[in-house]
Amino acid sequence: MRGQDQGTARMAADSGGRKTGRGRFWRRPAVSRALKIGISGLLFAFILWKADLAQVVHQFGKFKLEHALWGTALFALSNIVGAYQWDLLLKGQGIRLPLRKVMSFYFVGLYFSNFLPANLGGDVIRVYDVHRSAGNTEGAVAATFFDRLFGLVALAILAVLAALSSLSVLQNEVVMASGLGLAAVLAIVLCVTFNRSLARQADRALRPLGLKSIRTRLKAIYESAYAYRSQPKLLWAVTGIAIVVQILRVLVHYEVAVALGIDIPMRYYFLFIPVIAILIALPVSINGIGVRENAGVFFFRQVGVTAPEAFSMGFLAYVVGVVVSLVGGVLFLVRGRVEREKVMEVKGLGEPSRQM
Repeated sequence: MRGQDQGTARMAADSGGRKTGRGRFWRRPAVSRALKIGISGLLFAFILWKADLAQVVHQFGKFKLEHALWGTALFALSNIVGAYQWDLLLKGQGIRLPLRKVMSFYFVGLYFSNFLPANLGGDVIRVYDVHRSAGNTEGAVAATFFDRLFGLVALAILAVLAALSSLSVLQNEVVMASGLGLAAVLAIVLCVTFNRSLARQADRALRPLGLKSIRTRLKAIYESAYAYRSQPKLLWAVTGIAIVVQILRVLVHYEVAVALGIDIPMRYYFLFIPVIAILIALPVSINGIGVRENAGVFFFRQVGVTAPEAFSMGFLAYVVGVVVSLVGGVLFLVRGRVEREKVMEVKGLGEPSRQM
């Protein structure tokens, strides 16, 4: 009888294990990556079909190298300023490194963001590089999180200002709601970040799941992030710099559009690009491929830009970003072989936890 009970127990355990295995199947990194590749491929093929490849080729026939080079220079400058912004946030965590080293880490992270199958893969590399140099992992995570967060805050500010300036000429509720909705979501994120009671409620919500070690690490990271609340001058300075960075990046799209012969008022770039940037950050595709092009066509068609024009603009802007990120690839290659191998072995590389 005992043997029968034990056999039944084993069968139940096996059944539960198989069920758990099935439950975890969709969360496996390889499966998640395959799904993202499939989504990116389908979205990209769909929008390319919709835009008409022949028309896209014709659009690139209008290409003006001078404006494309201006766009490339602006994107490079935005990343230099962005590295300075990150350096200030690191200093706010007591992490003081030479600015040239911080810039090197930033560009290497940019390179991995473009060549790893996850938008935030480069952030993992940046955190690891700071950890290796300064030994403060929680501070590095907090600084990198706020670097992302304030970039989004700056985008929201630009989107709201552009939406308000476009009320009289753009009668589209979806577009307006997208810009204002972006600001609302980020306001909520900021409230949670700087409100201890909300953070405690989030921790209590996670307790039934166990995950004690993860919760302990998240608490340490939260405490590091919360420390910024006592540094208002730093936060205002970072906000100002983040706005400059995002203005430069919106201007990249403007120059790319001019390079392709697209002529629309500049305010629309400040309205649409921030919303598109948020959509690209969603964990549903590989580096935003497919999402970027579809969102660009949807939004810019509202102001008279054709599908081939919008597709070409988004794709060329992506190419500009990839070209500039190659600087980080060169900086990574000049590191020693042992150091490069350590970076490539970082646990969780390319599959970091998502923000937003």
